[in-house]
Amino acid sequence: MFIAISVGIFWYFGRWTVKLIRQHQNIYPLLYALEEEEKKERE
Repeated sequence: MFIAISVGIFWYFGRWTVKLIRQHQNIYPLLYALEEEEKKERE
């Protein structure tokens, strides 16, 4: 019983972590684009 609960918790956190990693991978190009826009505005 205890093992089943702990496995469930680990599985839930694993899913949540994978979701966060995917969001970060999607965010890098956006951050780069924002930086480029700021550089253009400064010039």
